[in-house]
Amino acid sequence: MKISLERVPLDRLKISKWNPRIESVPTDEKLEEFAKNIKKISLLSPIIVNKNYEILSGGLRWRALKLAGFKETDVLVYDTEEIAKEIGESVDMVEAIIAISSDLYKYELRTSEKGSILERVRGLGTYNLKDIAEKLGCSEDTVFRWWQAAGIPTGLKKGLEPRYKKLPVRKKLKVRQIIESLPEEAHAEALNLAEKATLREVENAAKDIHAGAPVDFEWRAQYAQEDTELVQYRIPKVVMAQFRSLCKQYNRDPYKMFVEAIRYFTSEEHFKLLLDQQ
Repeated sequence: MKISLERVPLDRLKISKWNPRIESVPTDEKLEEFAKNIKKISLLSPIIVNKNYEILSGGLRWRALKLAGFKETDVLVYDTEEIAKEIGESVDMVEAIIAISSDLYKYELRTSEKGSILERVRGLGTYNLKDIAEKLGCSEDTVFRWWQAAGIPTGLKKGLEPRYKKLPVRKKLKVRQIIESLPEEAHAEALNLAEKATLREVENAAKDIHAGAPVDFEWRAQYAQEDTELVQYRIPKVVMAQFRSLCKQYNRDPYKMFVEAIRYFTSEEHFKLLLDQQ
């Protein structure tokens, strides 16, 4: 299979009829960002062409190079005629396969993964997001989106980041909001509860804290492992407020007391006493 690396003028290249990128074309702003990145760190992946210098893969790279002011670039030249003979296919078929296959095996990093890298880069020194954006040659907004997607809560107690990142994606964003609303001393316990309990239980714990009621995180985490989530009943707000107020007054966890109250009244003896009061 004949493949060669050449350096050629950009004006010598043209888009092949087999280049698949027709609808997924970036905005001018995004292409400009791509061009800035190339200016900073050069082109990392050569453009793929046939012997006629028709671009089979890399049309966006070609446009970005021209926008960045480059006059020439490295290209991988595939002898598609020779390849066609070797595999017993037509030249058109070979070029179509190359055009689609070059994109098929690009498994792009998730935005959250890029954000995780940014967190590690920030730990190397005093780099802020603007510094990193300048080094990458992209906009600060782009870097900020990556960082946001990493889902690291602002002010998360140091050392808890690795555990937080392991939470399921759908739970992570909500837990982030909950943790950011809590005092730092509750971060570790809230995260421990998030690892073992449902999101609803984490939300309820946060509500109790905001209401000023004590929360026994250890008991809640253990209970979440031992039993399924409570069946949800619609409890009047006034009743719940009174219950939380009593728990706060006697320094008791509302959730724990609620479970104990249900257990207490489910015994036949106490249930009958409750019936007598109706």
